[in-house]
Amino acid sequence: MPIGQTTQALVYVPHAVTSGSGTENLVPLGEAGKTAGLRLEGVGFMTRRAQGRVAVNSLGLLDLVQIAAEGLAPQAQYRVFLSDTNEAPFKNLQPLAVLKTNPDGAGVVQAIGPLKTLVTPDRATTDVHHRYLIVTESNDALHVVLRQASNSGKGS
Repeated sequence: MPIGQTTQALVYVPHAVTSGSGTENLVPLGEAGKTAGLRLEGVGFMTRRAQGRVAVNSLGLLDLVQIAAEGLAPQAQYRVFLSDTNEAPFKNLQPLAVLKTNPDGAGVVQAIGPLKTLVTPDRATTDVHHRYLIVTESNDALHVVLRQASNSGKGS
């Protein structure tokens, strides 16, 4: 059941509304309710089992990008970028966020910006400049550990 911008919880309280239907102030989220999803895949031998999920939610003129990754080095820092290419050599890197992992090698990070066209394949056209999400080691932006999976949509 799709709810909110990124479904995290649904709470039902029986008999909370004492009169009326209780739906008077409920309205569809419209554009804000449309979440674009991506998959990130590990790059290279050491991180081939690493993976991630990305949700891009509209906040109006800006978008919220939430990235959850796992299978990375424990207690490490990584950098999230937009890249003009999805294959090495990655070009024109635009920094988005720093991802810090927990003792299990998993982490979550958020970034805000005009990013929705980055991930939605239905918006990919020939006149749009494509960009892709990548995650690199913190101290070496050339060492990519996660990249946007090729079957999760083109960026722009």
